[in-house]
Amino acid sequence: MHHFTALLSSVALLVGATASPLDFKHGAKAVYFQSNKSPNAIAAVKVHPSGKLGNYSFYATGGHGGAEIGSTGPDAPDPLGSQHSVVVYEDFLFTTNAGSNDISLFSIPCNDPTSLSLVGTYPVNGGFPNTIAVKRDTVCVGYAGSPAGISCAKWDSHGVGKFDTVREFDLHQSNPPNASLILVSDAVFARDDSLLVVTARGSSQTPGFVATYEVGWEGEVSDKAGIAVPAGLNSSFGIVPIPETTLAFVAEPELGGYILDVNNPERPVAKIAVPGQKAICWSAVTHRYPTGLFPDAGTNTITQVELPSGRIAQQWNSTNGNKGQLDFSVDATDKFFALAFSPKDSIARVASIDVSGRHFRDIDNIVIAGADTSAQGFAIYP
Repeated sequence: MHHFTALLSSVALLVGATASPLDFKHGAKAVYFQSNKSPNAIAAVKVHPSGKLGNYSFYATGGHGGAEIGSTGPDAPDPLGSQHSVVVYEDFLFTTNAGSNDISLFSIPCNDPTSLSLVGTYPVNGGFPNTIAVKRDTVCVGYAGSPAGISCAKWDSHGVGKFDTVREFDLHQSNPPNASLILVSDAVFARDDSLLVVTARGSSQTPGFVATYEVGWEGEVSDKAGIAVPAGLNSSFGIVPIPETTLAFVAEPELGGYILDVNNPERPVAKIAVPGQKAICWSAVTHRYPTGLFPDAGTNTITQVELPSGRIAQQWNSTNGNKGQLDFSVDATDKFFALAFSPKDSIARVASIDVSGRHFRDIDNIVIAGADTSAQGFAIYP
């Protein structure tokens, strides 16, 4: 392992479904997701300034994908049951390899962001890694299997160090995880990077929870968790901080979503009941005029939410032919990019939609040959 040096960087605003600091002059140049197969690979898709999608390539992660086990076998789509299984931070991309219990780090050349270079693949010490949070020189990985929980390591441009002791949750899980039990779903840094937040969706017997860990001045993550069950809610899924507040926008697949105060997680600021929702699991916040977005994996609808009130501004139906949109990201110009699937086949697609104004507009929707319903995660560059 190379000697570690601190990465000197500005504080990243953790907004949208990526941990990358955003360049507000330009939109996305590339989008990424993992095939989540064995062996696993990252799909890198070119994005044109218009939001149209271009050529794509696959890059082996050095690890293997995985899937939670449902009542009829391995779950698909959404086999990892998480958000942020692929994360872009500055000029680097992180991805989980749930089937081999490791993560991979890639470097992204800024002049050609679809030409990834694998820095390395690194073992983790939890079971079934399915979500990643990054800040400065710290990377934390959440685990839905056994042991369930989260652990952290230092990283720099040369690679990822050894992970510290898993901060365990007693969820009675297995490897791969049992989807009928409580499952870790997401991890993000919030409150100006001073708090690590982990969400877990509940089971039919036990509600899920939100775990919070204080982050010290030198970046160390506490091993003591604050555990809260948001009142009246069972399943906390994808979470994204609302900029310049202590609030976060959270997907809740049994209701729609809610707004969380990370300093008081047991009392939701607002509950958002989304009419007709079937599978709202992922969340993001737009940038120019911050609003919350919930796509739905079960309907081809995007729900726009006013922040911080939680009032539904609109429900917009795409005509791109997909069954719904899954994991997604929003770029600095408020173009929406998502992993999606058609009701006609199992081939993965990437959709792009303009959500910058009051009237949303479909831009593009392309087939990604070589990826199917095992695919998971989504991130944008820059």
